[in-house]
Amino acid sequence: MLLFTDLGRAVRLFRTRPAFAACAVLTLAVGIGANAAVFTFVDQALFKPLPYEDAEQLYKLNPVDPQTGERFGMVSGLVVEALAQNSRQLVGLATSDEADVMPAPEPGALEARPFLAAEVSRNFLEVLGVHLLMGHGFAGDPTCQAASEILISYEWWQKRFGGRDDIIGQTIPLGTSDAVEVPHVIVGVLPKDYYHPVSRHAAVDVLKAKPVEPGLESAPLDAVEPLIRLKAGVTRVQGEAEINALAAAASPQSERIRYALTPIHTALFDDLRPRLLIFPLVAGLVLLISCANAAHLLLARGLERTRELAIRQALGASRWRLASTLLSEGLWLSATAGVLALVVTINTYDAITSVVPERAFAFRPTGPDLRLFLFTATLSVGSALLFSLLPAVRHSRPSLTNALRSGLAGHLTRTHARSAALLVTTQVALGLTALAGAGLLLTSYWRLTTIPLGFDLEGVLVIRAEPHQTRVPVGPLRRQFAETMLDRLQGVPGVQAVAGASVLPIFARARGWTSVQMPGTRPPHLPQVFFVTPRYFEVMGLPVVRGRAFSGREARGDAPATMVDERTARMLFKGGDPLGRTVTNDGETSARPVVGVVANARRSYRVQEPIVYQPFPPDWASDMDLVVRIDRDRPEIRGALAAALRQLDPHLMMSIRSLDELLAQMELREPRFAALMLTLCGLVGLLLLAIGIFGVVSHAVTQRVHEIGVRMALGADARGVRWLVVRSAFAPVGLGLVGGLLGASLVARLLEAQIADVAPADLRALPVTGTVVLLAALFASYVPARRASCVDPIQVLRQD
Repeated sequence: MLLFTDLGRAVRLFRTRPAFAACAVLTLAVGIGANAAVFTFVDQALFKPLPYEDAEQLYKLNPVDPQTGERFGMVSGLVVEALAQNSRQLVGLATSDEADVMPAPEPGALEARPFLAAEVSRNFLEVLGVHLLMGHGFAGDPTCQAASEILISYEWWQKRFGGRDDIIGQTIPLGTSDAVEVPHVIVGVLPKDYYHPVSRHAAVDVLKAKPVEPGLESAPLDAVEPLIRLKAGVTRVQGEAEINALAAAASPQSERIRYALTPIHTALFDDLRPRLLIFPLVAGLVLLISCANAAHLLLARGLERTRELAIRQALGASRWRLASTLLSEGLWLSATAGVLALVVTINTYDAITSVVPERAFAFRPTGPDLRLFLFTATLSVGSALLFSLLPAVRHSRPSLTNALRSGLAGHLTRTHARSAALLVTTQVALGLTALAGAGLLLTSYWRLTTIPLGFDLEGVLVIRAEPHQTRVPVGPLRRQFAETMLDRLQGVPGVQAVAGASVLPIFARARGWTSVQMPGTRPPHLPQVFFVTPRYFEVMGLPVVRGRAFSGREARGDAPATMVDERTARMLFKGGDPLGRTVTNDGETSARPVVGVVANARRSYRVQEPIVYQPFPPDWASDMDLVVRIDRDRPEIRGALAAALRQLDPHLMMSIRSLDELLAQMELREPRFAALMLTLCGLVGLLLLAIGIFGVVSHAVTQRVHEIGVRMALGADARGVRWLVVRSAFAPVGLGLVGGLLGASLVARLLEAQIADVAPADLRALPVTGTVVLLAALFASYVPARRASCVDPIQVLRQD
């Protein structure tokens, strides 16, 4: 009951000081709101259980190199088939593969609007333990027309179809052949909280049924990423033992690797978790700065109430009773700020989550829930205890004699001055640490974008075109169709060169099954093979440093040939001359001579691996990525390229993007988002820091106005008064800068250990960050110092 009595008294008290209450509430609301906003998009990856039944029994199956421990992403189709048919310890095995799928383009449109689809086994949702929001799911008979049945995501259902209830049974043209649309029937809507566990870096819009076919290990693109659900009571070690035994029997290639089960939560978020942990860390620093501001406001308010508190103590109030009263006032302020922060977060929820890059994180926050309410409530209570504790301790033991002797309710004491200086020091240290963390990520992002990739990004377009298999079925016709597309594109005005690749390095989500080694040796890291056409190096701007490019005879498959990059040449041939030496594709016995050495090219901004190039094999039966070098990127050329391809197939599904645009989309969105969001948090912390210093110095000036008036009456000039005020503020600011430097070094070590993109050299931006904090502190203290220099000493002495 005493708590409610104190809360009621706090409400009445703050009604008499609305400006004080509003300032404290808004300051706290900023800190609590920043943490609530961060919680909305890190909760899923860090804390929230995955929306699958018995998720602890779900695993992702990965091949592992036994020598290096490197995990691959794709598993041979033969192994998957053997596990599905013969395993006794699995409840189920499901597979998924990603593909860029586009609806039929509108007449006159440049290109179809792409969306991301995953081709999954029919038992995929059953293995996951996911129940549809609407619909019945895929048909169970693989021979029926289930290939044209699709499941759509909740987000796609809302955005594309407006959340219509009659969507089940509707058809959409995901692929066409000739002039007749191939109907794709919507048979279900995925739940709102569905997360596709194989697509860590993309939000999947559509699930299509795809039967598991044998012989998938013939080409890396046809491998799959299986999910395993173990039976209850079966341990991961037992499951891995059976899987490796069955894999060795099914595929001779599996004898050189082993298979490991990765818990599904780890597979989804393990490499994402370190970067996400930085968000609550910086947001927590912002909250601490807010608490320091609120603590000073309560200290100042308590100083004004010194006489009141001393009289209450003289009338019998215990120290605990006074402290509980002050704590209750802090709790009321924090609770009000928490409610305000929660209301703002809920009403801006869509805006907050929309800034999360759609293709950067697989999880999409599903909306405010009880977890957000509990988090905000806990944060509010914790903040109240944090910022109310110091004022409660300081003002719960007032001296009645000193209070009555001072004659001034707000007389500035040395104890209060030390407390205010401590708060300023804390704020500066926290602010500098937060800004340093943001600066580290900004610097690492800038450094990432300046890494030379080895190839020329300027003037290169990437075309991903996929004919429908009813028109051009998977098989030899696919290669013929791709070669025809290359010929058509070469004739477009403005095109300098055209080439094809099995998959561009930036699209290779995981190392595939085709790799090379020297006969009789096995290096610690097998180079991956990329199949290319002869002009690939010209289009990509990759110089041939030794030897030659592929000849026409080699390109047709009449003679074996291999080109290696400089990294592979050093690794395989130990500095010797690679020309004329031979390599062997993994799983083959025939040797391929090395005819040329090409300059190194990165797989991405983060990955540099040895790469081997070979001509397309004669039996190549899948699609190609087409790359086009143009004189200048302009809409007319893109339109001409699209028109040339549509002459082959009027309803060809395609996308045309510049290479630098694709790299930015696939590689830079996540670090850019992290850098920008943390910079925003750092700037908010800097603003709160400046407000806090301004408040401390302003209050000190108000309490010292009599002293300042006397000094000016005795001859002190305005400049001297300003320097007096600024100097008194800069002692704690200097200590705070020292503490901030220590905090920044700790943050740098933490980021370096958790995020590969951060290097110790990135701390070179720290002097700039420290200068920014120093200038903010100077400005915040100069404003009240200028006001102090305008004090009229005659007026002050008259009041005295």
